[in-house]
Amino acid sequence: MLADLSLIWITTRAAGVVALVASSASVILGLALASRVGAGRRRGVLGDVRVLHQTLGIATIVALAVHVGTLLLDPWLQPSIIDLAVPLSMDYRPVWTGLGIVAGYGLLVLTLSGFLRGRAGTRWKAIHRFAGLTWAMSVAHTLGAGTDAGTTWLQAVTGACVVPVVVLLAVRLVRSYGIQIHHTT
Repeated sequence: MLADLSLIWITTRAAGVVALVASSASVILGLALASRVGAGRRRGVLGDVRVLHQTLGIATIVALAVHVGTLLLDPWLQPSIIDLAVPLSMDYRPVWTGLGIVAGYGLLVLTLSGFLRGRAGTRWKAIHRFAGLTWAMSVAHTLGAGTDAGTTWLQAVTGACVVPVVVLLAVRLVRSYGIQIHHTT
């Protein structure tokens, strides 16, 4: 069975999964930084976490470039550059691929905004607030357009990406907005 799989198809899928995992790890670290999770520890650690967060953002863009580049070579899908650049233009699952295209542009803007953080001032924060939405669109793209979306392994990987983001988002909301959680015992 493995001999029948195209190297291009395998590379495309692998790059997509790497992009999902790297972007999820970057979002997790970004939420941890924003929520000051572990901030009581050594201050130098926060700088290291920020560098890792940025590095994972760049890794996401590289994996995304490989994902898109190998899609152009896919003999079954045969997409044009327009299909891969313009949301909703592809015949294959247009809504889900469209979400992936929009998410890809969003990830690119977010990564570039990180380099302009010092110059962009408060605009950087406004742009960075869209990270969660962009990430959620990429998760939706994975589950809606991914050829492995129905497999246990991809669902497990996706779950492993989603659960910590949801938990840290809840922590962030609690800490940012002073939401009180009352326990009843």
